[in-house]
Amino acid sequence: MESHGIRAEERIGLAVAVVLHLAIFALLVVQALMPAPMVEPPQRMTVSLAEDVGLSATAPDPVTDSRASTAPTLEANPAPAAAVEADPVPAPPIE
Repeated sequence: MESHGIRAEERIGLAVAVVLHLAIFALLVVQALMPAPMVEPPQRMTVSLAEDVGLSATAPDPVTDSRASTAPTLEANPAPAAAVEADPVPAPPIE
């Protein structure tokens, strides 16, 4: 039995994988050598827990009158529901 080395396609694939791994490693090293970008912290927000703030309405034109109710009024003794007659079922045909 003859033992062959790796084929040409395998050799090319291995070379491409090694080159790409080295490129990724080089990018990581270059990125580690560069200074990190400075991110400014956000401005702090002040919160007031006072009770007298916001006691008056701030709407530009507040509605003082409430809208009329559109629901029907309920009666103490409602009228009985109208009887609904079902359609008669036709008799099966006689053979």
